[in-house]
Order: sequence, then structure tokens, then C-alpha cells
Amino acid sequence: VFNLDDIRIPYITKNDKRLKGGAGRNPTDVWYFDRVNNMTKKKLGLNHPTVYPLPMIMRILKMSSDPGDTILDPFVGSGTSLVA
Repeated sequence: VFNLDDIRIPYITKNDKRLKGGAGRNPTDVWYFDRVNNMTKKKLGLNHPTVYPLPMIMRILKMSSDPGDTILDPFVGSGTSLVA
């Protein structure tokens, strides 16, 4: 399963001529997300060394599964995929 339409990057303006052809542009191979730093981990009460940004996990799940699918996360870690 690969759901490209679920992860398209929306066009910035509504007057963009490209809007007629689709719901946004294709994502690139570089993704930008805010980091989860030590201060954020302390505020959230997390002790796991590798906490991933929630928007990143949500994007991965949106593009690789359909609503209602069961997701296997065998290592769970900090539980970010459970929240997503």
C-alpha cells in the first residue's frame, strides 16, 4: 500500500494554477520536522533516548496503511506510533 494522495504537500495559495490538476505536489525525499529535544522530553516526562516527532510517524503510517488497518510495532520504544 502506498497512499500518495494522503501525503501530498498542499499548494500555498488558492489561486495557484496547479490546483486544477491535483491536491498538492509530491513530497520530496527530504522531510523536515521539528526535533524532539531534551527539554521537550522532560516536559512530556519521556525517558526514552530516541523519541521521534509525531508528525513523522503519522506521515509514515498515512502513506503505508489504510484507515482501520492493524499496525505492528514490535519494538514500541517511546510509544510514538501508538499515539499516531
